[in-house]
Amino acid sequence: MANNTRFVMPQIATPRLPAAQPTPVFVANAREVVANPEQYADRPILRRLAWMTLMANAGRRLSTEQLAAAPVETPDA
Repeated sequence: MANNTRFVMPQIATPRLPAAQPTPVFVANAREVVANPEQYADRPILRRLAWMTLMANAGRRLSTEQLAAAPVETPDA
């Protein structure tokens, strides 16, 4: 006898980043980076990480699709 039971794969939600609430030290460092963009102009990924940290602290979550779609600023060479 054949088993006619179909296995249905459960829907897996897209991971939301970051997964945890940032610490006060991370938030303070992120504010420093965001408040002084000219000082960190040559480090676009650091600026992106700071922005993500502040968004997470405000209770906003970023999906991996949003993160991949957002442009990364690069300094003029």
